[in-house]
Amino acid sequence: MRDLDPEPGAIGAGREDEQSPGGAPWRARARGLAGPLLRLAMGGQNVRSGRLRTNAILSVVFRLVSMCIGIVLVPLTLNYLNPQKYGIWLTLTSIVAWFNLFDVGLGNGLRNRLAEALAKDDRDLARTYVATAYATLSLIAGVLCVAFFAVAPFLNWAWMLNVDQVPAGELTVLVLVVFFAFSIRFVSSLINVVLSADQRTWYVGGFEMLGNLATLVGVLLVTRTTAGSLIALGGTLSLISALVPVAVSIVLFSGRYDWLRPRMIYIQIQRFRELTSLGVKFFFLQIVGVLQFGVQNVLISRLIGPESVAAYNVAFKYFSLILMFYDTAMTPLWPAFTEAFVKGDMGWIRSTVRNVLKIWYAVAAFCGVMVVASPVIYRMWVGRALSVDFVLSLVVAVYVLLNTWGMVFTMFVNSIGKIKLQILTASVAALLNVPLAILLVKSFGMGSTGIILATVLCMLPAAVLTPWQYVKIVNGRASGIWNA
Repeated sequence: MRDLDPEPGAIGAGREDEQSPGGAPWRARARGLAGPLLRLAMGGQNVRSGRLRTNAILSVVFRLVSMCIGIVLVPLTLNYLNPQKYGIWLTLTSIVAWFNLFDVGLGNGLRNRLAEALAKDDRDLARTYVATAYATLSLIAGVLCVAFFAVAPFLNWAWMLNVDQVPAGELTVLVLVVFFAFSIRFVSSLINVVLSADQRTWYVGGFEMLGNLATLVGVLLVTRTTAGSLIALGGTLSLISALVPVAVSIVLFSGRYDWLRPRMIYIQIQRFRELTSLGVKFFFLQIVGVLQFGVQNVLISRLIGPESVAAYNVAFKYFSLILMFYDTAMTPLWPAFTEAFVKGDMGWIRSTVRNVLKIWYAVAAFCGVMVVASPVIYRMWVGRALSVDFVLSLVVAVYVLLNTWGMVFTMFVNSIGKIKLQILTASVAALLNVPLAILLVKSFGMGSTGIILATVLCMLPAAVLTPWQYVKIVNGRASGIWNA
């Protein structure tokens, strides 16, 4: 694909960030630590590239620690509960996560609009975007919480989760606790969007690491003071995940971002329309994303059983080590792409994408090694508590590779709001995903492997069309749906 090669041209100076962590000496040390790999990945020597290197280095370090904690948590929680209860917990959190759809795309809309305002150094506009987004999500969370608490006690959660060994009352209490914690996090996690828009994603990684450390401490306390209680474990995990972003928000809005703190006087209805005009597009993407990527646990639980959810998640956590590292390194690109596109710096965008693809080839090779080593790793990690089929591991690995391949292109089109093509391809994939998964399980007896294979097959069109859209845009040849 020749058009992926960078064109010669001036590199934009970018917005000088006088509050970058540690200033120029830190960036010099970061470059020395990163070596040629990160210079290759991020390209360029301007201020924007310097921020990317800082974000990438620190984010990867923090994510590495978080992943190590996550690896430790799997056998801890699995042994504390059992495969069925562990599968119940995973399925329940997947269902509750669907309620993130009710942000109607405001989070991603805020990310783009706030990044644009900061690129133009328009602080007044930035304040109104943040205040309006927080007020809107707070209202939505309040309505959701009241409605859910009124309806949830009357729902048959045992039937929905395909459970027969856990009392209905215990499941209901767990659901209410998890949803209450979700409602808090629904609003408080907007601080991560603010940090991302300001190109400080390494903050997000650092706070995530602290949250995971708190989670590890909480789980250790629960496992040593109780026995196999879904409510104790689920309540602890949920409340910690909710309270950490609350604490982070209080600290940052009282310090570095005091000028950006949400205040009633900055709420403006017209800003809501601006956020949702873009946010509604992301909202549709979120809906189809749930139908394509967020139903695996529920489908496995209903069609096969909760125990199979646990086996699938062990395989997914193993291969998602690659996905998490790659995503951590790519996340800083979103606001950087927005800034570069606003300033017309196509040369920087092209060279960055080209160099990121070189990293992907190394990632693909390493993923192949992980597939070969997976049986040994599983035995060392979870012992004989679970058995993970090799074909399942192979399909999950392909899923991860497709996901990482398209990530940089998706990040680019998302960052500039040109997502109608993505909505179309994702909608078709979402409509096909569940029926195809049921067909592979029921007619071909493929079990949980069939459910993940269905998702992989539905991802293939986007893996071709989104890179093609990127090429058209950066070369000024996009029109119609390619530029919408």
